[in-house]
Amino acid sequence: MVNAVPIKEKTVNRIIYAIAAVLCGLVIALFLAYFIILNSKPFIFYSFLAFLAIVPLGLLYDRISKYIFAFSIISIITGALAYTKVLQGIFTYYLIAVLILMIIMLKYHKNVGFFEYIALNVGALSPAIAYVAGIQLSQVISINIAIAGYYALFALIIIVVLKRSDYFERPIKMIRESVQGVYQYLAFTLSMCALVMLILPIWPANIIIGNQLPYIPISISNYSGPGNYSIYVNVSKYVEYLNTNLTNIRLGYSNRTYQAGLIKSYISQSARFNSTNTHILSYINASPTSNTLNLRLYLFPINQSYGGYLGQMRGSYPDKTKSVTGQAGNLETNGKVFRNDTVYYTFEGKIKEQTKENISISPYAQFQPVCGYSQGTSVRVSFVDYTPISSFMFDTRRGYDLAMYNATDNYSSYMHSFERFANSSAIGQKSGNFSIYLNDTCAEIAFVSENSSAVSLLFNESYNGAISSTREVMEYNFTGIVKHSAFFTYGIGYLSSIYKNLTENATASAG
Repeated sequence: MVNAVPIKEKTVNRIIYAIAAVLCGLVIALFLAYFIILNSKPFIFYSFLAFLAIVPLGLLYDRISKYIFAFSIISIITGALAYTKVLQGIFTYYLIAVLILMIIMLKYHKNVGFFEYIALNVGALSPAIAYVAGIQLSQVISINIAIAGYYALFALIIIVVLKRSDYFERPIKMIRESVQGVYQYLAFTLSMCALVMLILPIWPANIIIGNQLPYIPISISNYSGPGNYSIYVNVSKYVEYLNTNLTNIRLGYSNRTYQAGLIKSYISQSARFNSTNTHILSYINASPTSNTLNLRLYLFPINQSYGGYLGQMRGSYPDKTKSVTGQAGNLETNGKVFRNDTVYYTFEGKIKEQTKENISISPYAQFQPVCGYSQGTSVRVSFVDYTPISSFMFDTRRGYDLAMYNATDNYSSYMHSFERFANSSAIGQKSGNFSIYLNDTCAEIAFVSENSSAVSLLFNESYNGAISSTREVMEYNFTGIVKHSAFFTYGIGYLSSIYKNLTENATASAG
Protein backbone atom coordinates (compact mmCIF):
# COMPACT_ATOMS: atom_id res chain seq x y z
CA MET A 1 0.00 0.00 0.00
CA VAL A 2 2.94 2.31 0.56
CA ASN A 3 3.79 2.43 -3.16
CA ALA A 4 0.17 2.91 -4.31
CA VAL A 5 0.11 6.69 -4.00
CA PRO A 6 3.40 7.39 -5.88
CA ILE A 7 2.41 5.03 -8.68
CA LYS A 8 -0.99 6.72 -9.03
CA GLU A 9 0.58 10.18 -8.94
CA LYS A 10 3.11 9.18 -11.59
CA THR A 11 0.34 7.86 -13.83
CA VAL A 12 -1.67 11.08 -13.45
CA ASN A 13 1.38 13.15 -14.31
CA ARG A 14 1.98 11.11 -17.45
CA ILE A 15 -1.62 11.65 -18.50
CA ILE A 16 -1.28 15.39 -17.91
CA TYR A 17 1.94 15.48 -19.93
CA ALA A 18 0.32 13.48 -22.74
CA ILE A 19 -2.72 15.79 -22.86
CA ALA A 20 -0.44 18.83 -22.84
CA ALA A 21 1.63 17.37 -25.67
CA VAL A 22 -1.47 16.64 -27.78
CA LEU A 23 -3.19 20.01 -27.24
CA CYS A 24 -0.01 22.07 -27.59
CA GLY A 25 0.93 19.97 -30.63
CA LEU A 26 -2.41 20.82 -32.28
CA VAL A 27 -1.93 24.54 -31.64
CA ILE A 28 1.65 24.43 -32.93
CA ALA A 29 0.56 22.48 -36.02
CA LEU A 30 -2.19 25.03 -36.77
CA PHE A 31 0.21 27.91 -36.22
CA LEU A 32 2.78 26.36 -38.58
CA ALA A 33 0.07 25.68 -41.16
CA TYR A 34 -0.92 29.36 -41.14
CA PHE A 35 2.74 30.36 -41.24
CA ILE A 36 3.49 28.16 -44.27
CA ILE A 37 0.26 28.32 -46.30
CA LEU A 38 -1.26 31.71 -45.53
CA ASN A 39 1.88 33.49 -46.80
CA SER A 40 1.03 36.72 -45.02
CA LYS A 41 4.20 38.80 -44.90
CA PRO A 42 3.26 40.64 -41.67
CA PHE A 43 2.28 37.31 -40.07
CA ILE A 44 5.59 35.69 -41.06
CA PHE A 45 7.55 38.72 -39.84
CA TYR A 46 5.90 38.99 -36.42
CA SER A 47 5.81 35.21 -35.98
CA PHE A 48 9.48 35.41 -35.13
CA LEU A 49 8.34 36.47 -31.65
CA ALA A 50 6.35 33.22 -31.34
CA PHE A 51 9.45 31.20 -32.16
CA LEU A 52 11.34 33.13 -29.48
CA ALA A 53 8.66 32.06 -26.99
CA ILE A 54 10.11 28.53 -27.04
CA VAL A 55 13.43 29.82 -25.66
CA PRO A 56 12.29 29.69 -21.98
CA LEU A 57 11.01 26.14 -22.50
CA GLY A 58 14.34 25.15 -24.00
CA LEU A 59 16.15 26.61 -21.00
CA LEU A 60 13.97 24.74 -18.51
CA TYR A 61 13.69 21.40 -20.29
CA ASP A 62 16.75 19.97 -22.04
CA ARG A 63 14.84 17.65 -24.38
CA ILE A 64 13.10 20.66 -25.96
CA SER A 65 16.42 21.61 -27.53
CA LYS A 66 16.56 18.23 -29.28
CA TYR A 67 13.04 18.70 -30.62
CA ILE A 68 13.86 22.19 -31.90
CA PHE A 69 17.06 20.98 -33.55
CA ALA A 70 15.29 18.08 -35.26
CA PHE A 71 12.43 20.33 -36.44
CA SER A 72 14.76 22.99 -37.83
CA ILE A 73 16.96 20.57 -39.79
CA ILE A 74 13.98 18.62 -41.15
CA SER A 75 12.18 21.82 -42.20
CA ILE A 76 15.19 23.36 -43.91
CA ILE A 77 16.03 20.19 -45.84
CA THR A 78 12.40 19.51 -46.77
CA GLY A 79 11.84 23.08 -47.94
CA ALA A 80 15.08 23.11 -49.93
CA LEU A 81 14.35 19.79 -51.67
CA ALA A 82 10.79 20.87 -52.49
CA TYR A 83 11.91 24.28 -53.79
CA THR A 84 14.59 22.81 -56.05
CA LYS A 85 12.32 19.87 -57.09
CA VAL A 86 15.26 17.50 -56.69
CA LEU A 87 13.00 14.50 -55.97
CA GLN A 88 11.04 14.91 -59.19
CA GLY A 89 13.30 12.60 -61.17
CA ILE A 90 14.61 10.36 -58.39
CA PHE A 91 11.59 9.86 -56.12
CA THR A 92 11.52 6.05 -56.44
CA TYR A 93 15.24 5.74 -55.74
CA TYR A 94 14.90 8.09 -52.78
CA LEU A 95 12.14 5.94 -51.26
CA ILE A 96 14.28 2.82 -51.66
CA ALA A 97 17.20 4.54 -49.94
CA VAL A 98 14.94 5.66 -47.05
CA LEU A 99 13.59 2.13 -46.58
CA ILE A 100 17.10 0.72 -46.47
CA LEU A 101 18.05 3.37 -43.89
CA MET A 102 15.00 2.52 -41.76
CA ILE A 103 15.86 -1.19 -41.82
CA ILE A 104 19.45 -0.49 -40.79
CA MET A 105 18.33 1.86 -38.03
CA LEU A 106 15.76 -0.68 -36.81
CA LYS A 107 18.59 -3.15 -36.22
CA TYR A 108 20.93 -0.74 -34.50
CA HIS A 109 18.52 1.79 -32.95
CA LYS A 110 19.36 0.69 -29.41
CA ASN A 111 22.81 2.16 -29.87
CA VAL A 112 21.39 5.33 -31.34
CA GLY A 113 18.63 6.12 -28.86
CA PHE A 114 14.87 6.17 -29.24
CA PHE A 115 14.56 9.90 -29.90
CA GLU A 116 17.36 9.95 -32.45
CA TYR A 117 15.83 6.89 -34.15
CA ILE A 118 12.41 8.57 -34.50
CA ALA A 119 13.96 11.88 -35.60
CA LEU A 120 16.07 10.25 -38.29
CA ASN A 121 13.12 8.32 -39.71
CA VAL A 122 10.79 11.31 -39.67
CA GLY A 123 13.50 13.47 -41.19
CA ALA A 124 14.16 10.97 -43.95
CA LEU A 125 10.46 10.56 -44.76
CA SER A 126 9.49 14.25 -44.58
CA PRO A 127 10.76 15.21 -48.07
CA ALA A 128 8.92 12.20 -49.53
CA ILE A 129 5.70 13.09 -47.70
CA ALA A 130 6.04 16.69 -48.91
CA TYR A 131 6.54 15.47 -52.47
CA VAL A 132 3.43 13.26 -52.35
CA ALA A 133 1.46 16.21 -50.93
CA GLY A 134 2.50 18.33 -53.92
CA ILE A 135 4.41 20.94 -51.92
CA GLN A 136 7.08 21.14 -54.63
CA LEU A 137 4.38 22.61 -56.92
CA SER A 138 4.40 25.85 -54.94
CA GLN A 139 7.60 27.80 -54.31
CA VAL A 140 5.71 29.91 -51.76
CA ILE A 141 5.02 26.90 -49.54
CA SER A 142 8.52 25.49 -50.03
CA ILE A 143 10.19 28.76 -49.02
CA ASN A 144 7.98 29.22 -45.96
CA ILE A 145 8.79 25.69 -44.73
CA ALA A 146 12.49 26.53 -44.89
CA ILE A 147 11.90 29.91 -43.17
CA ALA A 148 10.15 28.15 -40.27
CA GLY A 149 13.21 25.90 -39.95
CA TYR A 150 15.59 28.88 -39.88
CA TYR A 151 13.45 30.64 -37.25
CA ALA A 152 13.58 27.54 -35.03
CA LEU A 153 17.33 27.21 -35.58
CA PHE A 154 17.84 30.82 -34.50
CA ALA A 155 15.82 30.17 -31.32
CA LEU A 156 17.99 27.11 -30.65
CA ILE A 157 21.16 29.20 -31.02
CA ILE A 158 19.82 31.63 -28.41
CA ILE A 159 19.10 28.71 -26.04
CA VAL A 160 22.61 27.28 -26.46
CA VAL A 161 24.28 30.69 -25.98
CA LEU A 162 22.28 31.44 -22.83
CA LYS A 163 23.00 28.00 -21.36
CA ARG A 164 26.73 28.43 -21.90
CA SER A 165 26.85 32.03 -20.68
CA ASP A 166 28.46 32.62 -17.29
CA TYR A 167 25.98 35.44 -16.62
CA PHE A 168 22.90 33.28 -17.15
CA GLU A 169 24.14 29.93 -15.84
CA ARG A 170 23.25 30.60 -12.20
CA PRO A 171 19.81 32.26 -12.82
CA ILE A 172 18.82 29.44 -15.19
CA LYS A 173 19.87 26.83 -12.63
CA MET A 174 17.86 28.57 -9.90
CA ILE A 175 14.74 28.78 -12.06
CA ARG A 176 15.02 25.12 -13.10
CA GLU A 177 15.35 24.04 -9.46
CA SER A 178 12.37 26.16 -8.41
CA VAL A 179 10.05 24.62 -11.03
CA GLN A 180 11.45 21.10 -10.66
CA GLY A 181 8.47 19.88 -8.69
CA VAL A 182 5.75 21.77 -10.54
CA TYR A 183 6.24 20.52 -14.10
CA GLN A 184 2.81 18.91 -13.92
CA TYR A 185 1.22 22.27 -13.05
CA LEU A 186 3.04 23.98 -15.92
CA ALA A 187 1.84 21.21 -18.24
CA PHE A 188 -1.73 21.64 -16.95
CA THR A 189 -1.54 25.43 -17.50
CA LEU A 190 -0.25 24.95 -21.04
CA SER A 191 -3.03 22.43 -21.69
CA MET A 192 -5.69 24.92 -20.59
CA CYS A 193 -4.17 27.72 -22.68
CA ALA A 194 -4.00 25.46 -25.75
CA LEU A 195 -7.58 24.26 -25.18
CA VAL A 196 -8.84 27.86 -24.94
CA MET A 197 -7.05 28.72 -28.17
CA LEU A 198 -8.65 25.75 -29.92
CA ILE A 199 -12.22 26.42 -28.80
CA LEU A 200 -12.24 30.21 -29.28
CA PRO A 201 -13.02 31.73 -32.73
CA ILE A 202 -9.62 33.39 -33.09
CA TRP A 203 -8.30 31.63 -36.19
CA PRO A 204 -8.18 33.53 -39.50
CA ALA A 205 -10.79 32.25 -41.93
CA ASN A 206 -12.64 33.61 -44.92
CA ILE A 207 -16.18 33.71 -43.64
CA ILE A 208 -18.24 36.13 -45.72
CA ILE A 209 -21.34 37.87 -44.41
CA GLY A 210 -23.59 37.81 -47.47
CA ASN A 211 -26.02 40.52 -46.37
CA GLN A 212 -23.14 42.97 -46.07
CA LEU A 213 -21.70 42.34 -49.54
CA PRO A 214 -22.25 44.92 -52.27
CA TYR A 215 -23.98 43.36 -55.28
CA ILE A 216 -25.41 44.09 -58.71
CA PRO A 217 -28.98 42.78 -59.19
CA ILE A 218 -29.39 40.72 -62.38
CA SER A 219 -32.61 39.63 -64.01
CA ILE A 220 -32.74 36.82 -66.61
CA SER A 221 -35.95 37.15 -68.61
CA ASN A 222 -35.94 33.83 -70.49
CA TYR A 223 -35.12 31.35 -67.72
CA SER A 224 -36.40 27.85 -68.56
CA GLY A 225 -35.14 25.68 -65.71
CA PRO A 226 -31.97 23.99 -64.43
CA GLY A 227 -29.04 23.73 -66.81
CA ASN A 228 -26.02 25.50 -68.25
CA TYR A 229 -26.45 29.18 -69.07
CA SER A 230 -24.32 31.66 -70.95
CA ILE A 231 -25.15 35.02 -69.37
CA TYR A 232 -24.19 38.43 -70.78
CA VAL A 233 -24.09 41.05 -68.05
CA ASN A 234 -23.64 44.76 -68.72
CA VAL A 235 -21.28 45.98 -65.98
CA SER A 236 -20.07 49.16 -67.67
CA LYS A 237 -21.67 51.30 -64.93
CA TYR A 238 -19.74 49.45 -62.23
CA VAL A 239 -16.31 49.27 -63.84
CA GLU A 240 -14.71 50.99 -60.84
CA TYR A 241 -15.58 47.98 -58.67
CA LEU A 242 -14.02 45.34 -60.94
CA ASN A 243 -10.45 44.13 -61.32
CA THR A 244 -8.84 43.56 -64.72
CA ASN A 245 -9.69 39.86 -65.07
CA LEU A 246 -13.07 40.08 -63.28
CA THR A 247 -12.22 37.42 -60.69
CA ASN A 248 -13.55 39.57 -57.82
CA ILE A 249 -17.21 38.77 -58.57
CA ARG A 250 -19.46 35.81 -57.73
CA LEU A 251 -22.91 34.94 -58.92
CA GLY A 252 -25.60 33.97 -56.41
CA TYR A 253 -29.34 33.54 -55.94
CA SER A 254 -31.14 36.59 -54.59
CA ASN A 255 -33.63 34.61 -52.50
CA ARG A 256 -31.09 32.58 -50.50
CA THR A 257 -28.32 33.32 -48.04
CA TYR A 258 -24.89 33.93 -49.54
CA GLN A 259 -23.32 30.66 -48.38
CA ALA A 260 -26.24 28.56 -49.63
CA GLY A 261 -26.96 30.62 -52.71
CA LEU A 262 -23.66 30.59 -54.63
CA ILE A 263 -23.85 29.52 -58.26
CA LYS A 264 -21.05 27.50 -59.81
CA SER A 265 -19.77 29.71 -62.60
CA TYR A 266 -16.74 31.17 -64.32
CA ILE A 267 -15.88 34.25 -66.31
CA SER A 268 -15.10 34.00 -70.01
CA GLN A 269 -11.41 34.55 -70.78
CA SER A 270 -12.35 37.22 -73.32
CA ALA A 271 -14.06 39.38 -70.68
CA ARG A 272 -12.28 42.50 -69.41
CA PHE A 273 -13.14 45.04 -66.76
CA ASN A 274 -13.83 47.68 -69.43
CA SER A 275 -16.10 45.47 -71.54
CA THR A 276 -19.70 46.48 -72.08
CA ASN A 277 -20.84 42.87 -71.77
CA THR A 278 -19.26 40.44 -69.32
CA HIS A 279 -19.68 36.81 -70.31
CA ILE A 280 -20.49 34.47 -67.37
CA LEU A 281 -20.89 30.73 -67.89
CA SER A 282 -22.94 29.16 -65.10
CA TYR A 283 -24.81 26.09 -64.02
CA ILE A 284 -28.11 27.24 -62.51
CA ASN A 285 -30.35 24.72 -60.74
CA ALA A 286 -33.18 26.95 -59.54
CA SER A 287 -36.69 25.67 -60.17
CA PRO A 288 -38.56 27.94 -62.61
CA THR A 289 -41.38 29.83 -60.89
CA SER A 290 -41.73 32.27 -63.78
CA ASN A 291 -39.90 33.27 -66.95
CA THR A 292 -37.77 35.69 -64.94
CA LEU A 293 -34.98 34.63 -62.58
CA ASN A 294 -33.47 37.21 -60.22
CA LEU A 295 -29.79 36.82 -59.33
CA ARG A 296 -27.08 38.83 -57.62
CA LEU A 297 -23.56 39.52 -58.85
CA TYR A 298 -21.59 40.00 -55.63
CA LEU A 299 -18.68 42.45 -55.62
CA PHE A 300 -15.42 41.75 -53.77
CA PRO A 301 -12.34 43.90 -53.18
CA ILE A 302 -10.42 44.86 -56.32
CA ASN A 303 -7.27 43.05 -55.19
CA GLN A 304 -9.05 39.81 -54.26
CA SER A 305 -9.43 36.77 -56.49
CA TYR A 306 -11.83 33.95 -55.73
CA GLY A 307 -10.99 31.69 -58.64
CA GLY A 308 -12.10 28.54 -56.81
CA TYR A 309 -15.72 29.37 -57.58
CA LEU A 310 -14.86 30.52 -61.07
CA GLY A 311 -13.18 27.35 -62.30
CA GLN A 312 -14.09 26.21 -65.79
CA MET A 313 -16.87 23.64 -66.04
CA ARG A 314 -17.58 21.11 -68.73
CA GLY A 315 -20.60 21.09 -70.98
CA SER A 316 -22.15 23.21 -73.69
CA TYR A 317 -23.69 26.62 -73.06
CA PRO A 318 -26.40 28.33 -75.11
CA ASP A 319 -25.06 31.57 -76.52
CA LYS A 320 -28.28 33.51 -76.16
CA THR A 321 -29.13 34.37 -72.55
CA LYS A 322 -29.18 38.11 -71.93
CA SER A 323 -29.71 39.82 -68.60
CA VAL A 324 -30.83 43.15 -67.24
CA THR A 325 -28.75 44.79 -64.52
CA GLY A 326 -30.28 47.03 -61.91
CA GLN A 327 -28.92 49.56 -59.47
CA ALA A 328 -26.15 48.16 -57.25
CA GLY A 329 -27.02 47.68 -53.60
CA ASN A 330 -25.10 47.61 -50.30
CA LEU A 331 -22.47 50.01 -51.57
CA GLU A 332 -22.42 51.48 -48.09
CA THR A 333 -22.82 49.19 -45.08
CA ASN A 334 -21.60 49.81 -41.54
CA GLY A 335 -20.18 53.13 -42.62
CA LYS A 336 -18.07 53.46 -45.75
CA VAL A 337 -17.57 50.05 -47.35
CA PHE A 338 -15.58 51.33 -50.31
CA ARG A 339 -12.75 53.82 -50.46
CA ASN A 340 -11.12 55.66 -53.35
CA ASP A 341 -7.88 54.14 -54.55
CA THR A 342 -5.58 53.98 -57.54
CA VAL A 343 -5.06 50.58 -59.16
CA TYR A 344 -2.16 49.79 -61.45
CA TYR A 345 -3.10 47.29 -64.12
CA THR A 346 -1.54 45.58 -67.13
CA PHE A 347 -3.31 43.77 -69.94
CA GLU A 348 -2.58 42.63 -73.45
CA GLY A 349 -3.73 44.97 -76.19
CA LYS A 350 -2.79 46.79 -79.37
CA ILE A 351 0.09 49.24 -79.08
CA LYS A 352 0.50 51.84 -81.81
CA GLU A 353 3.72 53.72 -82.47
CA GLN A 354 4.60 56.31 -85.06
CA THR A 355 8.13 57.35 -86.08
CA LYS A 356 9.49 59.65 -88.77
CA GLU A 357 12.78 59.50 -90.62
CA ASN A 358 14.41 61.42 -93.47
CA ILE A 359 16.92 59.70 -95.76
CA SER A 360 19.09 61.00 -98.62
CA ILE A 361 19.25 59.08 -101.89
CA SER A 362 22.38 59.02 -104.02
CA PRO A 363 22.24 57.48 -107.48
CA TYR A 364 21.19 54.85 -107.93
CA ALA A 365 19.70 53.06 -104.93
CA GLN A 366 19.19 53.54 -101.20
CA PHE A 367 17.89 50.90 -98.76
CA GLN A 368 15.90 51.14 -95.51
CA PRO A 369 15.16 48.16 -93.20
CA VAL A 370 11.67 47.75 -91.71
CA CYS A 371 11.51 45.49 -88.64
CA GLY A 372 8.83 44.11 -86.37
CA TYR A 373 10.21 43.64 -82.87
CA SER A 374 7.35 41.52 -81.49
CA GLN A 375 4.96 38.82 -82.60
CA GLY A 376 2.26 40.04 -84.97
CA THR A 377 3.51 43.51 -85.90
CA SER A 378 1.68 45.42 -88.62
CA VAL A 379 3.72 48.18 -90.28
CA ARG A 380 2.53 50.85 -92.70
CA VAL A 381 5.33 52.84 -94.36
CA SER A 382 4.44 56.09 -96.11
CA PHE A 383 6.97 58.07 -98.18
CA VAL A 384 6.98 61.55 -99.69
CA ASP A 385 9.46 63.01 -102.21
CA TYR A 386 9.50 66.27 -104.14
CA THR A 387 10.38 64.51 -107.37
CA PRO A 388 9.08 61.24 -108.83
CA ILE A 389 10.92 58.23 -107.44
CA SER A 390 10.61 54.45 -107.66
CA SER A 391 10.24 52.37 -104.51
CA PHE A 392 10.20 48.64 -103.91
CA MET A 393 9.17 46.52 -100.89
CA PHE A 394 10.91 43.19 -100.22
CA ASP A 395 8.85 41.23 -97.69
CA THR A 396 11.67 38.77 -97.02
CA ARG A 397 15.42 38.95 -96.85
CA ARG A 398 15.70 36.28 -99.53
CA GLY A 399 13.93 38.44 -102.15
CA TYR A 400 16.20 41.37 -101.36
CA ASP A 401 19.35 39.21 -101.64
CA LEU A 402 18.25 37.84 -105.07
CA ALA A 403 17.54 41.34 -106.34
CA MET A 404 20.97 42.60 -105.27
CA TYR A 405 22.69 39.53 -106.70
CA ASN A 406 21.17 40.11 -110.15
CA ALA A 407 21.68 43.90 -110.24
CA THR A 408 24.68 45.85 -111.54
CA ASP A 409 25.60 49.39 -110.63
CA ASN A 410 23.40 51.28 -113.08
CA TYR A 411 19.86 52.64 -112.98
CA SER A 412 18.20 50.35 -115.53
CA SER A 413 19.74 47.23 -113.97
CA TYR A 414 18.44 48.15 -110.51
CA MET A 415 14.98 48.86 -111.92
CA HIS A 416 14.82 45.60 -113.86
CA SER A 417 16.11 43.41 -111.00
CA PHE A 418 14.00 45.07 -108.29
CA GLU A 419 10.81 44.86 -110.37
CA ARG A 420 11.52 41.15 -110.83
CA PHE A 421 12.05 40.17 -107.20
CA ALA A 422 10.16 42.82 -105.13
CA ASN A 423 6.82 41.90 -103.55
CA SER A 424 5.30 45.31 -104.32
CA SER A 425 6.42 48.53 -105.96
CA ALA A 426 5.52 52.14 -106.76
CA ILE A 427 7.16 53.34 -110.00
CA GLY A 428 7.73 57.04 -110.65
CA GLN A 429 5.64 58.30 -107.73
CA LYS A 430 6.09 61.37 -105.50
CA SER A 431 4.32 59.60 -102.60
CA GLY A 432 3.00 56.21 -101.69
CA ASN A 433 2.77 53.62 -98.94
CA PHE A 434 3.39 49.97 -98.21
CA SER A 435 1.69 47.78 -95.60
CA ILE A 436 3.34 44.65 -94.30
CA TYR A 437 2.78 42.11 -91.52
CA LEU A 438 6.00 41.13 -89.72
CA ASN A 439 6.25 38.28 -87.22
CA ASP A 440 9.40 39.31 -85.32
CA THR A 441 11.23 39.64 -88.67
CA CYS A 442 12.57 42.39 -90.94
CA ALA A 443 11.81 43.56 -94.47
CA GLU A 444 13.60 45.98 -96.83
CA ILE A 445 12.47 49.06 -98.76
CA ALA A 446 14.59 50.14 -101.74
CA PHE A 447 14.41 53.57 -103.39
CA VAL A 448 15.82 53.93 -106.92
CA SER A 449 16.54 57.29 -108.58
CA GLU A 450 18.77 58.58 -111.39
CA ASN A 451 19.46 61.79 -109.44
CA SER A 452 20.15 62.73 -105.83
CA SER A 453 17.00 63.12 -103.79
CA ALA A 454 15.57 63.17 -100.25
CA VAL A 455 12.67 61.06 -98.99
CA SER A 456 10.56 61.60 -95.86
CA LEU A 457 9.40 58.32 -94.26
CA LEU A 458 6.57 57.81 -91.78
CA PHE A 459 6.35 54.44 -89.96
CA ASN A 460 3.07 53.44 -88.29
CA GLU A 461 3.45 50.25 -86.24
CA SER A 462 0.73 48.30 -84.47
CA TYR A 463 1.49 45.22 -82.39
CA ASN A 464 0.29 43.17 -79.45
CA GLY A 465 1.90 44.09 -76.18
CA ALA A 466 1.39 44.69 -72.47
CA ILE A 467 -0.32 47.99 -71.78
CA SER A 468 0.27 49.35 -68.28
CA SER A 469 -1.73 52.18 -66.82
CA THR A 470 -3.62 53.33 -63.75
CA ARG A 471 -7.22 54.06 -62.95
CA GLU A 472 -9.15 55.49 -60.06
CA VAL A 473 -11.29 52.80 -58.43
CA MET A 474 -13.41 52.14 -55.40
CA GLU A 475 -11.93 49.46 -53.15
CA TYR A 476 -13.11 47.74 -49.99
CA ASN A 477 -12.40 48.81 -46.51
CA PHE A 478 -11.67 45.30 -45.25
CA THR A 479 -12.94 45.82 -41.71
CA GLY A 480 -15.79 43.47 -40.95
CA ILE A 481 -16.55 42.57 -44.54
CA VAL A 482 -14.50 39.67 -45.87
CA LYS A 483 -11.75 38.49 -43.53
CA HIS A 484 -12.99 37.24 -40.18
CA SER A 485 -11.68 35.13 -37.33
CA ALA A 486 -13.49 31.86 -36.76
CA PHE A 487 -13.22 28.46 -35.13
CA PHE A 488 -10.21 26.40 -36.12
CA THR A 489 -12.38 24.02 -38.18
CA TYR A 490 -13.22 26.91 -40.53
CA GLY A 491 -9.56 27.92 -40.48
CA ILE A 492 -8.53 24.45 -41.66
CA GLY A 493 -10.98 24.69 -44.57
CA TYR A 494 -9.67 28.17 -45.40
CA LEU A 495 -6.06 26.93 -45.43
CA SER A 496 -7.07 23.92 -47.51
CA SER A 497 -8.57 26.16 -50.22
CA ILE A 498 -5.45 28.37 -50.25
CA TYR A 499 -3.19 25.31 -50.48
CA LYS A 500 -5.27 23.95 -53.36
CA ASN A 501 -5.12 27.25 -55.23
CA LEU A 502 -1.35 27.58 -54.73
CA THR A 503 -0.58 24.10 -56.01
CA GLU A 504 -3.18 24.14 -58.81
CA ASN A 505 -2.05 27.54 -60.10
CA ALA A 506 1.57 26.36 -60.09
CA THR A 507 0.59 23.23 -61.98
CA ALA A 508 -1.37 25.20 -64.55
CA SER A 509 1.44 27.70 -65.12
CA ALA A 510 3.99 24.91 -65.39
CA GLY A 511 1.86 23.16 -67.99
